[in-house]
Amino acid sequence: MNGDIAAYVVMSIMATASVLAAAIGAARNNPDAVLVGILIGVYATIIGTNTSVKRQLKNELGQIKQEIKDLRQ
Repeated sequence: MNGDIAAYVVMSIMATASVLAAAIGAARNNPDAVLVGILIGVYATIIGTNTSVKRQLKNELGQIKQEIKDLRQ
């Protein structure tokens, strides 16, 4: 659970950095900074997606374990 919280904190920080990098790069007409901002945003999205899928799989595993216990009784 702590890993999930840490992932969401890191994802939020990266999303903020992404917006800032893209905005500053656009303001200074620096395409490299805009690209870095976009890449940071994509990476933050991947982290968030992986964390969500992991949580969903853990929930489903718990349900399956409970169903197995119920079937054994």
